[in-house]
Amino acid sequence: MDLDCKKLYNYVKNHIVSSEKVYNIVLSRIEKSISEYWDKYQDDTLSDDELPCLDIRSVFADYTPEYERKAYIEGEKLFEHIAPFFYVKDRYDSTDIDYLVKFILVVNNALDIEINLENTVDSLVCDYFVQSVKKKYVV
Repeated sequence: MDLDCKKLYNYVKNHIVSSEKVYNIVLSRIEKSISEYWDKYQDDTLSDDELPCLDIRSVFADYTPEYERKAYIEGEKLFEHIAPFFYVKDRYDSTDIDYLVKFILVVNNALDIEINLENTVDSLVCDYFVQSVKKKYVV
């Protein structure tokens, strides 16, 4: 399982998700994406560029809210400055606090809720995707 999807998968499995529907959507979306990737990976006629993307942003693109400068904040800064070690198993924290605060403010506004700030930056990123699914399908 791709490491970023694995972190979200484990986050959902190990945290109380307020809605069983959200829980099921997140897990099934990850499982479906990985299954599609594996099926296409087995096709020797496809190049690596033709394989489905397992980046968490791509897997959940239909669920995350639109907001001003999304491509900049979520696309460029999320895994470069906010959660730079989201894809790495062992790491130290080098989060850019300025970008983290911007991300939190934008996400709270876009989702009209406050994302969970109780845990690590990686958990905050996972909560963003969980709350995005919740906002789109439950609220």
